[in-house]
Amino acid sequence: MSEKHTEKSDFIEPFSRRTGQYSQKQVSTADMLIKAALPHIPFDGWGENALNRAAMDANIAPPLARTLFPDTMKDMIYWASRLSDEEMCLAYQRDHNNQDLSIRERIATLLMIGFSQNLPHRDALRRAMPFLLNPLNMSFSLRLLYYRCDAIWRMAGDTSTDWNFYSKRSLLIMVYSPSLLVYLNDNSDNLQITDAFLRRRINDVLQIPKIKAKMQTAGLGFIKPIRHARKLLQEFANIEKYSGRKWQSPRHGNHR
Repeated sequence: MSEKHTEKSDFIEPFSRRTGQYSQKQVSTADMLIKAALPHIPFDGWGENALNRAAMDANIAPPLARTLFPDTMKDMIYWASRLSDEEMCLAYQRDHNNQDLSIRERIATLLMIGFSQNLPHRDALRRAMPFLLNPLNMSFSLRLLYYRCDAIWRMAGDTSTDWNFYSKRSLLIMVYSPSLLVYLNDNSDNLQITDAFLRRRINDVLQIPKIKAKMQTAGLGFIKPIRHARKLLQEFANIEKYSGRKWQSPRHGNHR
């Protein structure tokens, strides 16, 4: 029987406010602009054209919109990703947080909530992929991956502050990244192909710590991919400043 996860997650509370450079009114305006822009992005791309159309739809002055997203494409992708993280976590807390789920079920449920919520805007995500997969943007892309995976682990009840904090997020990136590619091409009912794939992937990837422990017991050393993944996360996501602390607003922090 899995341990029931009913406690309120510490990092959900600050979702209602912004402690960074924007006021709460600016955060709400930026949220409104991103939501209004998403239907235009498949046609106009992540840029000024989509932002201007969103501003007109939301009855917001285009100069104000450009002020909120000065590095237009990068800032829009960043904000949309963090807003998606927030909506995923809030939906999980509302609909699933009191259910008796195993860790693997919690992770799979959170991943599928995120995929399902973004289904109407999957073409917008496709338009972002060339930018995100550009090697010059690797740091930015990995940072967004980290934010998503960290939010999922925290919602799943993870409270680790030792090396497991890093390895768990590294492993989840190994689940989420290929699952995202499957999701982008999944035309099955209710994303059945994506759901089946990510569950298999979770089962496979989460076996790695057990294999590592057996290898260490046998004197075969540490698994290098996990060590390298941890190093990348430390370098690109500044994980150490979040370890052991309450999670801030998902749209908080300097992403440039």
